[in-house]
Amino acid sequence: MRWFFISLIKVYWYLIPQEKRRSCIFSKSCSNYVMDTLKYEGALSGLRAFSFRYNNCRKGYKIISKGDEFIFLTVKNNRVKKEDVKPSIIDAYYDTYKLLSKPATDNNPPIKHP
Repeated sequence: MRWFFISLIKVYWYLIPQEKRRSCIFSKSCSNYVMDTLKYEGALSGLRAFSFRYNNCRKGYKIISKGDEFIFLTVKNNRVKKEDVKPSIIDAYYDTYKLLSKPATDNNPPIKHP
């Protein structure tokens, strides 16, 4: 049974180029994660992995940061480890967080109009 699902993923990879696929919020793409789960843990675990990723891998996630602690919550409020989240999402969050947490200072002199 698992070979059937593995074949479906391979057909998906063949028919839909990577540029056209939906962007994944996880560091390992959903199809690669499900493929590995199917190969090493069987069809039932693969179907559970597919169901989890299908329901949780989309925009609408929440990021909570308390000091050095990083909490990533999916749309369904499932907690995901920091190392499982795509690095670009974490980087974008920290860049935004740094901008918001900087005190507003104006080191430039005011512009004088004639």
